[in-house]
Amino acid sequence: MLWLVPATACLCLTSCIDGFDNDETFTSDVKNQQVATPVLRDSANADGTIAYVLWPVVHGASGYVVSVRNVTDEANPDTIVTNKTVDAVKYAFSREDDQYYDVKVVAVGNTKYHNTDSEAASLRVSSFVDQLGEIVPNGSDLSTIIPTMLAQFAADKDSTAEFGINLEPGGTFTMGGKVDLKNYQITICSTNPNQQATIVMGDSTGFITQGGVKFKNLIFDCAGMTNKTDAILNLSSEPTFSKIGSQYLTTYPLVFQNCRIKELSTRMIADNCTPWVAQNVLVKNCIIQVDQEAQNKKKNASKHCDIIDFGDGFCVNFAITGSTVYSTTSLASASSDMPTVYRVANKKLPGELLDGATYKYCTNSITNCTFVNISKASAEQNSPIFYWPRQKGQSYCTVTNKNNIYVDCAGCRVKRYSLLAGQNGNMGAVFSNNVYNYNDSETLYIGEAWNTYPNPDEVDADAQLTLDAETGIWKVGNADVVAAGCGDPRGLE
Repeated sequence: MLWLVPATACLCLTSCIDGFDNDETFTSDVKNQQVATPVLRDSANADGTIAYVLWPVVHGASGYVVSVRNVTDEANPDTIVTNKTVDAVKYAFSREDDQYYDVKVVAVGNTKYHNTDSEAASLRVSSFVDQLGEIVPNGSDLSTIIPTMLAQFAADKDSTAEFGINLEPGGTFTMGGKVDLKNYQITICSTNPNQQATIVMGDSTGFITQGGVKFKNLIFDCAGMTNKTDAILNLSSEPTFSKIGSQYLTTYPLVFQNCRIKELSTRMIADNCTPWVAQNVLVKNCIIQVDQEAQNKKKNASKHCDIIDFGDGFCVNFAITGSTVYSTTSLASASSDMPTVYRVANKKLPGELLDGATYKYCTNSITNCTFVNISKASAEQNSPIFYWPRQKGQSYCTVTNKNNIYVDCAGCRVKRYSLLAGQNGNMGAVFSNNVYNYNDSETLYIGEAWNTYPNPDEVDADAQLTLDAETGIWKVGNADVVAAGCGDPRGLE
């Protein structure tokens, strides 16, 4: 697709972008010439959702024309705006995570002074964080190359700044050992969300952090992870800073976004038997395939093996959204302490951090997800999918459960025992638009057995899920469930 350079005569010079006043003053000291090409720079708002492109006044121009395209998929660019006339020296547009945008700006000539349009100025705007070193090439052993990168840049990088380790899109990488990311704030990703990079995890491997890490656009092949203590991401057992009261605190997020986890039989995130508190844990647009029978064999008397395991701590804000979690196996003998999606310590939350101290609220949010065969018990058992028992009765703890599908998960009363820690009161709760299906001897359980929470919220239908084994997406076959928008959005397409 070609960029269109506007003719001066076609412009309407009265418009400006939303949210900006006309602060441009056009001068007439430049005449009978082509006006200068704008010099572009970019910035963003605090949460990175809005990009700003700015440039100095171009003397002799009568306005500017802006075009923006999303070029993350370069073969199929997406036009955001074409030839938009603005009379300010800035332009704002919404941007999404992990995207590239090409911006072109033309300074429009002024016919009164016989000036012609400038050459088009170009700028690539990215929502990726600054890159550390070169792109890691396909075939690399990350347990070797990442420590080398960190050592080379340690003297030059501010430990409070976030930076990215970018893997070659579509490449395959190995993990021959553990990688200590120390207290850096790091994003490890493929820079193309449409071409995930694959990391083949070996035995006794994984990443360790005491700062925080975001994993984006990755596939984790976990078939080789068999050690009881293995986790894709472990928090450090020996932090280099002091506790707040009884807990270590990390304020930088722990994120898995647009990731696929294959054949997980250990943990995805773990506190490493250390009293950690994570300010934010986010699982977004992920597909997580687990073997819960194998997980269950890795527990011992004092330690479970959960997908997200904070058995000695907790998360201030935990959220899983737009994701699918399913197990390929069920336990031969179900019990109330079987593996869960997310577990926190079975003790009261520390007053040094919550209840009006450092943090006012503790939140657990599950939205637009599909769960299949997770923590499956018999229909009569009270097994939880999520385990946060000591958050019950705490007025500053809330749970949100919206637009989800639960099929063959836990036992009866999934709402009360999986999401309200065994009670209906005190813990704040928002429930709406969920599907609860349980198949036992070809009998479908919907309604009262599941609905012990006072306000009915379910979409009363069988989701009719079928697995696309290649993608890990569970397709929804029931038109009513599709219309209601329940579950992982990829299963509704």
